[in-house]
Amino acid sequence: MEFKGTKGIWGIHEHAVACVSSGDMIVANCAVRTSNINTEQLEVEQSANAQLISCAPEMLEMLDQLVAVMKDIETVPSWLFETYSNTLANAEGLIQRATTI
Repeated sequence: MEFKGTKGIWGIHEHAVACVSSGDMIVANCAVRTSNINTEQLEVEQSANAQLISCAPEMLEMLDQLVAVMKDIETVPSWLFETYSNTLANAEGLIQRATTI
């Protein structure tokens, strides 16, 4: 599946910890909006969200590569077959969800 989102490397925006950008384009605002959280915890959550989202294109690419490798495996031991089949189906489903608009 082809990724239809913003092309290029995503990274945490240098001027706002809650934003993910690619070049001059803001890809995502990762701000957490709640009154039940202290400022330090809010900054940690925003940073963690931004870090995870900034890795999303690379994770999708890696998942796609892993699925391709799994599909090339000719023989799967019987004791592993059910886990292998479920994992492959789940990975393909996740790729489908991530790339279908």
